[in-house]
Amino acid sequence: MQDILKESSVLKTIYGYETIPVESWLDYAYALLIVAGADGVVSESEMGWLERDFARIVEAPDGFRKKIKEFDWANANLDELLDRIKVKFPMNYIRALVYDSIKMAMADEDFDEDERSTARKIALTLNVPIYIARTIEGLVSTEKSVGDIRKSIFEIDDEALEKHPNRSFADILFNQTFALGMSADLHLQYGYALMTIAGADGEVSAKEKTWYKDEFAPLARVPRETIDKVVNYNYKIGNLKHIFSKIQGELSVSFSKTLLYHAIRMARADTIFASEEKTMVQDAAKYLNIPADIAQTIQYLVDTEERIEKMRKTLFGGKIE
Repeated sequence: MQDILKESSVLKTIYGYETIPVESWLDYAYALLIVAGADGVVSESEMGWLERDFARIVEAPDGFRKKIKEFDWANANLDELLDRIKVKFPMNYIRALVYDSIKMAMADEDFDEDERSTARKIALTLNVPIYIARTIEGLVSTEKSVGDIRKSIFEIDDEALEKHPNRSFADILFNQTFALGMSADLHLQYGYALMTIAGADGEVSAKEKTWYKDEFAPLARVPRETIDKVVNYNYKIGNLKHIFSKIQGELSVSFSKTLLYHAIRMARADTIFASEEKTMVQDAAKYLNIPADIAQTIQYLVDTEERIEKMRKTLFGGKIE
């Protein structure tokens, strides 16, 4: 398998780094298997999380999954593997391993006392101070709680999410892929709406455009020609009422809330959520028939997600103890 450099907005959002060789992620996955098997077994749900969700996070080739399944984790040496990882990862991979091992343990939606105890033993094995381990454990629990709130706001039930062809993507990056499956024209009008809202303060900044091109578009699978049209759109003459009238038949409750959510994410991408942008968000909520309190709640959700991202990146960027 080639040592391909992966550039992914998912990696950047979760770990703080977007370009790491895929072979390095394979070694990292091996370490996770050793850690998960510390109690003598790697459960079906744990292996499933690694093969499905984690593999998609790193955009792994097919050979990646095969190597994971064939890896003899029971007889592997964790210290040797960590030494190999150490020279390849710019982040604090030890803390990240604790984080991902807990994510694996929670893959079955249940993190009981036995698993909690195992996670802390893992942290001890990796020489992670107990207060850091508990912090990471709390972070994962917070992420899950926010995820549950997010699904409630967007009125997405677990059964529907399970049937979604890109379910794990939706779990990974704050439901950005709820926009998947749109037609090229719908993608275009969706993009025009985002540009109009983000440009309400007189400018769609470079960071806002980068968010659309590098974070939203790849996950939502926006066609290349549509991306170009959107980023070059004259948002100064954009009219939300007119834009929404062109996609009226697509405006389900969940779709409308998701569009508003993405608009807020984009408008805040440059860390400045201007009063004009906030007003435009309020106008968009009215046009989309989203109650004012729900629109405000979506803003709070985005704020919470941003804080969680910062916390995670700070932890993963910290020095190895």
